[in-house]
Amino acid sequence: MASKTPPSTKWDSFDGWEYNGMKERLEKAITSLDKSALARHTELITAKKVTMSKPFSAGQYWICFEMIAEDGSLIIARVRLPRHPDTPVTVTEEDEQYAIECEIATMEFVRRNAPTVRVPEVYAYEKPGSEFATRAGASYMLLEGFYGNTLQDTQFNICMLPVSPISLHICTVFPLLFLLLC
Repeated sequence: MASKTPPSTKWDSFDGWEYNGMKERLEKAITSLDKSALARHTELITAKKVTMSKPFSAGQYWICFEMIAEDGSLIIARVRLPRHPDTPVTVTEEDEQYAIECEIATMEFVRRNAPTVRVPEVYAYEKPGSEFATRAGASYMLLEGFYGNTLQDTQFNICMLPVSPISLHICTVFPLLFLLLC
């Protein structure tokens, strides 16, 4: 049985961001973000009141905020951070947009074609310049969240997991998914 502990209890917000100006980049992005706009959009889509967690999780390209609906369901607001300073100049905004759309299409493909694989439902994706993205101050997606352990709880670097017939099948059938994970 899955734990009913929200994932955000393990999120460490700004911890570990004291390098290469990354903390300042993250702080600037958060101060320009209207988190209440994310919550309002989530409530509009789900027709449920939500509460946003204070802790957040961030990577090089995204920051995630967890929202818990009144029925206990989880919604993750995955917000795009400003362009990463190490992104090569040959990678255009259109390239980055295309990569995001491929990620969303891959999740939908896996949801439809591999029903035993739990993949979050994408409730909304707001591209740069859309009405909702403009209100929030950044492009974002609203995703179904899950309770339970993450793969990172068992193996910090998922690329170090032993190869199994299942992972080989995934790598053969869903190479883009594997590239997104590793």
